[in-house]
Amino acid sequence: MAPSIGVAEFYKHKTIFLTGGTGFMGKVLVEKLLRCCPDLNKIYLLMRPKKGQSTKERLDDYFNCRVFDNLQERSPKCFDKLAVIPGDILQEDLGISIEDWDKLQRETEIVFHCAACVRFDMPIRDAVNMNTLGTNKVLKLADGMVNLEVFVHVSTSYCRCEVHTLEERLYPAKHRPQDVMECVKWMDDELLTYLQTKLIEPQPNTYAYTKSLTEDLVSQKAGKYPIVIARPSIVTAAHKEPLPGWVDNLNGPTEVRICNVTQSGHNPITWGEALDMGRVHVQEFPFSVCLWYPGGSAKSSKVQHLLALFFTHLLPAYFVDLLMFLMGKKTFMVKIQKRVSYGLNVLQYYTTKEWFFDNDYYRSLSKRISKDDNDVFYTNLKTINWSAYIRNYIKGAREFCCKEDPSTLPQARKLQRQLFWLDKAVQVVIYFLIAYFIYYYIIRFFVM
Repeated sequence: MAPSIGVAEFYKHKTIFLTGGTGFMGKVLVEKLLRCCPDLNKIYLLMRPKKGQSTKERLDDYFNCRVFDNLQERSPKCFDKLAVIPGDILQEDLGISIEDWDKLQRETEIVFHCAACVRFDMPIRDAVNMNTLGTNKVLKLADGMVNLEVFVHVSTSYCRCEVHTLEERLYPAKHRPQDVMECVKWMDDELLTYLQTKLIEPQPNTYAYTKSLTEDLVSQKAGKYPIVIARPSIVTAAHKEPLPGWVDNLNGPTEVRICNVTQSGHNPITWGEALDMGRVHVQEFPFSVCLWYPGGSAKSSKVQHLLALFFTHLLPAYFVDLLMFLMGKKTFMVKIQKRVSYGLNVLQYYTTKEWFFDNDYYRSLSKRISKDDNDVFYTNLKTINWSAYIRNYIKGAREFCCKEDPSTLPQARKLQRQLFWLDKAVQVVIYFLIAYFIYYYIIRFFVM
């Protein structure tokens, strides 16, 4: 299919309104647009006001993020195209002033709605208010945009977890979104908590449930303006741009275009393979603060997992805290372990199940744009070298999340080697004790 217009050409002189611009995906999107679509007109960012900070100070803080380093060096004037719209997704009319509301409705041609809460364990009221009601407010703003060309809503490919193979089509929500939004307004917390499990069924959590509701809500605007629903699966560190491994903590006026932004069987990788690669590359980029040698493996049995959890997580955590207590220091390890365990339990639903995502439209995108655009706006997942990607992921986590300077690597590698031999010594002691137990209590029992 020959492209009728290039990607950069499409964005030329366009004005964009973006929610969720301070999040991981939002920052990546802003950087990509400024770098690869230099002729766009303006990007309006919805940002919560901060007490004691002016709009300029908020933008300066935003630009200081490492994701914008290349732009700061090569094209600092491009940041003049960014403007803050003070507001809050949870406030009435997004907390936007009348003047800004009118300006957005006059000027905006493209809306990217990325704002959402990705916590899986949010109470139903909070999840609905943020993900569904918040989107409803953005749609209300979009309804009055006189030059709107497309409304892009970022959803998730886990919006219908009960579906084994998710197609690139709309799935009607279990409940009417307007009814649910009305319920959370008048029901008290006790009643909502009582109803939550039954209400969200068969979804595993309020995040998946509200994302399903929100897709239905967005689709109700079909025919009023063009809509695209993008469904990324797991959002992880950057592959090549803006920095390899960067991570901080994704045609017609009468249809809704669904795009499953997933790899789903094309250049696949398993959790076990990812862990094996991670064990190799963490030797090159170990962390400076590490209490024990990194290890572990994926388990195929829940019993195996619980035993490993007890002996390699719980017991060491209590042992460390015991030492801290005896030395008169503040204990911390059990608390950290409980937080880690809680997080793993929340994610377990997704890591122990298998889904398939139809992504024919997503994979066809490379054929809908020119070769030059493909080099800039690449979508071919088969080109990803997973080992190199995970290497950059670990390096990025060390540098961008833990703020560890590369100059600390020699000392970190030395610590890693020491922990390796300590780990081996402990294993030898444990195996010796097990052998001694078998000999003393079992073999001697039969001999006698």
